[in-house]
Amino acid sequence: MLFLANMSHEIRTPLNAILGYAKLLSHDSELSEKQQKSLHIIEQKGNHLLRVLNDILDISKIEAGKMELHKSNFNLYHLLTGIAQMFQEQCTEKGLNWYEEFSLSHTQLVYSDAQKLRQILINLIGNAIKFTEQGSISLTVKRIDNEYYYFEISDTGLGIAEDNIEAIFTGFHQAPQGADKRGAGLGLAITRSQLQLLGSEIKVESETGKGSIFSFTLELENVQDGIEIVHDNITEIIRLSSSDMVKALVVDDSELSSNLLVDMLEDINALVSSAANDQEALQLIEQADVESKPDIVFMDICMPVMNGIDAVRQIKQNYGDQIVCVAVTSTIIEQTDSQYYQAGFDDYIAKPYRFEAVF
Repeated sequence: MLFLANMSHEIRTPLNAILGYAKLLSHDSELSEKQQKSLHIIEQKGNHLLRVLNDILDISKIEAGKMELHKSNFNLYHLLTGIAQMFQEQCTEKGLNWYEEFSLSHTQLVYSDAQKLRQILINLIGNAIKFTEQGSISLTVKRIDNEYYYFEISDTGLGIAEDNIEAIFTGFHQAPQGADKRGAGLGLAITRSQLQLLGSEIKVESETGKGSIFSFTLELENVQDGIEIVHDNITEIIRLSSSDMVKALVVDDSELSSNLLVDMLEDINALVSSAANDQEALQLIEQADVESKPDIVFMDICMPVMNGIDAVRQIKQNYGDQIVCVAVTSTIIEQTDSQYYQAGFDDYIAKPYRFEAVF
């Protein structure tokens, strides 16, 4: 576990710069079509590497018993239509037919872990497309009882031999039929564990050469009166409005990581300053007058002078909610969400930075 935590940090820091600057460069309207295509390949392959890294960390969290549920209110129909739109485009690109059937209310809110359910469906549908060369992919979701929903993903792909079905849920394993498709072979192992955490089990029906059906039944608590929490806002922020200037302080001992975050924030017209360590950040805040104090501090957790958590506790003690504090981490395996909030942070982001998360 300690080895993985350290390796995660060492891999995420350079990957953060690769993906971040590729994204920043893609905003340049003067790039040629060939240059844009090259940047797209860098992003695509960098994100593939990140997915593999995240899968390995997810498996490690599962084995260590550290994977947690984070429940909130969400609209199931909205979540499903967003996923369907994404995969319909992928099917069209591959020449496959896409079918969807959602027999449920368009407005009903449910209470569960939306992010894990989304990841489960993305893993299962992504696999179906990867192992299907012709025919169709379908996603069916039905409300079968008051708080029970049936999910089914079917394809007309390679299929799985009966004696290989159990083995595909083992980490780092792929069935012989899909050995040439590449991948770490972790998706289904993670999916099964996530479903078990949600109180469900995955079922598989398959026949070699004729396709597969993956299904599960999930209990989702109905919410009668509540506010929907939107987890995936795909709106791209171009810049802050001129009347809404935000003053940000970036604290990171890695010059490369610090420069990237500064460039990202300046790209949307934020007013940004930086500090190389926690002690320097505290001095900058204390010496700033009221008008120039930061509205938000992005604080790297691992610092050479003092601990980032201790620094934020001091900021919160002195300024309370006047300054928003966001933890920045490249080691995501040891900490849980609640530990950041208990330490005084208002939120946290992980390297590599997702633009939409930062903005």
